[in-house]
Amino acid sequence: MVISEIDKDSFRFLGYRVITPEGIPPRHEKNWMPVVKLGRLFFVYFHDPYMVLDVEGKFVVSASKNIPSQFRGGSQLIPFLEGHLSIVHEVVNINWSKKVYLHRFVFYDKKLDLKRISEPFYFLNKGIEFVAGACFEEGNESFLVSFGVEDKMCKIARIDTNFILDSLKHTID
Repeated sequence: MVISEIDKDSFRFLGYRVITPEGIPPRHEKNWMPVVKLGRLFFVYFHDPYMVLDVEGKFVVSASKNIPSQFRGGSQLIPFLEGHLSIVHEVVNINWSKKVYLHRFVFYDKKLDLKRISEPFYFLNKGIEFVAGACFEEGNESFLVSFGVEDKMCKIARIDTNFILDSLKHTID
């Protein structure tokens, strides 16, 4: 992963630097989930073990979690209630031949500790769907999610906030 600064007037890159997780061998990784907390940028790096990095690549949170599957990144973490909300995906192989990405809503408390998850779901069909970003509409009544379908097209889903609240039923220890 790299972090870059963009000039707000010209939209030109002002340089970049690579973020290397401290103490972990380098590997191809694309599922980091950004979050801003107290004006500082962090990244959820893994979910099990649960790891949060700062922009220098130092771990600020690292803990084993009792989650039902190997979550991979998806959306950024967005302020929600007294914590943050995101969408993750997990890869499922059907009949050992077809790969399917299923999504889950995930709620993190104000310390960025993973607390609640939803049941797995898909948007259009069981296949490759990958969430790229999310935000709340004005008034926080709907959650907008951008996602790719089969690496061929992009879509936007509008999800009622009350539906998300109702779906976050599973507590994580």
